[in-house]
Amino acid sequence: MESVREQGLWKRGVFWLLLLGPLFFASYGFANWFSGQRDDVGSLVFAWEPQIPLWPWTIVPYWSIDLLYGLSFLLPICRREMDRHALRLLAAQVICVACFLLWPLRFTFERPPLDGTFGLMFDVLMGFDKPFNQAPSLHITLLVVIWAMFANHTRNLWLRGVLHLWMTLIGISVLTTWQHHFIDIPTGLLAGFFCLWLLPLKGDTPLQRLRLASDPRRWRLALRYSLGALLCCALAVNLGGAWLWSFWPAISLTMVALNYLLFGATGFQKQANGRLSPAATVLLAPYLLGAWINSRLWTYRQPVPGQVVEGVYLGRLPAPADLHGYASLVDLCAELPLQRIPKAYCSLPSLDLVAPDVLTCQHAAEAIERLRHQGPLLVCCALGYSRSATAVAAWLLHSGRCQDVDSAVALIRQARPRVVLGPAHLAALQGLLDNAPRMEIAHAG
Repeated sequence: MESVREQGLWKRGVFWLLLLGPLFFASYGFANWFSGQRDDVGSLVFAWEPQIPLWPWTIVPYWSIDLLYGLSFLLPICRREMDRHALRLLAAQVICVACFLLWPLRFTFERPPLDGTFGLMFDVLMGFDKPFNQAPSLHITLLVVIWAMFANHTRNLWLRGVLHLWMTLIGISVLTTWQHHFIDIPTGLLAGFFCLWLLPLKGDTPLQRLRLASDPRRWRLALRYSLGALLCCALAVNLGGAWLWSFWPAISLTMVALNYLLFGATGFQKQANGRLSPAATVLLAPYLLGAWINSRLWTYRQPVPGQVVEGVYLGRLPAPADLHGYASLVDLCAELPLQRIPKAYCSLPSLDLVAPDVLTCQHAAEAIERLRHQGPLLVCCALGYSRSATAVAAWLLHSGRCQDVDSAVALIRQARPRVVLGPAHLAALQGLLDNAPRMEIAHAG
């Protein structure tokens, strides 16, 4: 069922356009002027880039983003979506212009004179666009934000194909019009997806969930990921060339560090379908790859879940093929996505290597009790050794199947011997046992 569109949104859209339009030209023009006065503006060009052809006709898709920018304000169906979209565009402007001022780069190719309609379009463009604003490409950053809005409101399969084709042409056009060097493209994509992550259309923003961690364990993990990010930055800066791609894992690890320090599990933006948001998936991709490999290396000797009690299994995050035979799933993993979920699914994202708190334990126990009636239930996290084990232990205690923490842990170790539950996990379980009311157990037979 389609949501009902709020009345009078066009006025709000016009307001945002009247605010963002002048700001765009003023800030972009100032960055151009300021960089033009400097004598320290460099360039970053790969040796193969002179082979990129100049296709004059691609000035049409290049220019079309201006039209799509305005049309995108016709798509939101509520004030919240309208404001988030506008704030995404504003964030894109602020991020890119700040980078232009801090790290200016110059486009170095000389475009030959062009005639006809395409030549006129280039002449108009060069009337206000100078070669100083490069990485991250504001064109690409805005494209990501606008593309996401149109994709969110385009349901017809044929129209979606046309949409993606045209947006791809816009992305390619920044190279084939000789407006940008290659480095501007991936940096623009990362900036655009950061705007999407920072301002999701639904739910709270990461800044609204910002809380400084009090757990020393989270501080230590944040420090480790920060050191990894610094190492990647050092490789990119000192080695250059292909090592510039190290900036991607640097950003990824920085975001993970911030999740541990400030944003918590919500910073991974795991959704009700078991997947991370598209923005989080792109930004965290290097980390996600490493985390998935790590989960498989640690569990290759015990890939099959263990049955704790009849109908309740404990294991690692399952691949699609591993879900065969399970009707329900309780997922404690915040950092890794699920490609497929069973008919009954509950996600309780928790940070890796950090003990779930008492409230999470209670929610997990309630979810397990609720979903186990749907059929065989798998409780999982990345490895199936800590967060998910704590959840099953919480259910054993909360349901009265075990009377104390030691007996619950012992029962779980019979099913999965490599379970790792430290003092913080045991303390959370004891807190649950001391404070939470027991469930009524409906024994069969």
